[in-house]
Order: sequence, then C-alpha cells, then structure tokens
Amino acid sequence: MQPSSDPRLSLLCTCLVLIWQLSFGFAMKIKEAENPYGPAGCLRGWTRIKGSCYRIFSDSLRWLDAMKICRIFDPTSELASIHDMKELRRVSDMLLIPKVLRVWIGLSVNDKDGNWEWTDGSVPEFLPWTKGEPMSSGINSCAYLFRADVFLRFRAEDCEYEEPFICEHEPASASS
Repeated sequence: MQPSSDPRLSLLCTCLVLIWQLSFGFAMKIKEAENPYGPAGCLRGWTRIKGSCYRIFSDSLRWLDAMKICRIFDPTSELASIHDMKELRRVSDMLLIPKVLRVWIGLSVNDKDGNWEWTDGSVPEFLPWTKGEPMSSGINSCAYLFRADVFLRFRAEDCEYEEPFICEHEPASASS
C-alpha cells in the first residue's frame, strides 16, 4: 500500500507540526521567564567574571538613575565595584567589545563624611585614579571608569552628568 498523496493530509500534518513547535517554543519562553538566569548563574545577557556577573548599558544616565536601573534586574545588583587590578583588567576586556570609553561605577562620595565609598558598602582600598584625580570630591561626586590609553582608570565627575554604566550582581545559586 502506498502512502497517501492527498494534499489536504500533507497540509494537516504541516499544521500539526507547526502547532506543536509553537506550543513547545511558548513553553520554553515561559520556562525562561520563570528562571531568567543562565547556567553560569548570571541573568541572561550578563557576563560572568570571577565571582560576579556584569552588564554594560550604553544608554547615558545620571549616576543615581543608573543605580536605580541596576537594582531593577536583581536584588543584589548595584553599579559595579572594582576591588583589585585583576577585576579591573577583566572589566576592561569587557569594555572593548561595545567600545564604550567611560562608564559610571558604584563609587561615590558619602554625604555624611565626604569620603569615597562603594555602593555595596565596602571601603575603597584599590583606587586607580587618573593622574590628578579626584579633582572633584564634593558631596555630589561620583566616579566613572575611563579608558586612558590601554588601561582603565577612575575619574571623578558630578553625579548629574549622564554616562553609560556598568552593573554587577552576585551569581544566582543552582537552585534559582
């Protein structure tokens, strides 16, 4: 017995396959929405470097607005804190891809005592300022990473200026 060559049957089979593919794809989208984290524990679209996940945003915002955007994505997300030269180099490599020359980071002057501090609450010990910086250390001073030749350095700026920014969050656990 030969298989049927009825075009209606062929159309029906094609439609059933298409419906199955669409419903499977929809189920996968729901699964992604339920768990927005990839296998490295980073939100989708973020990059794992050492023990943190990073994402560069090329939209220019004021420092405080950039901080608010970071916090929308993950409860642990802040503007990035750079604690040592290794971390600075890794972030520097990330900045080569979108060719962003400067980004807000999570370093600002504390309103209470006028000292620099990270948004994660830590005291800055590693401060690779550009020569002559920080020129501005007033209450409304924030820091950004600036590409000075090959290396990234910190510069101080009025927090009201608009710059691209880099966010950082802790990787999610495997159970997330």
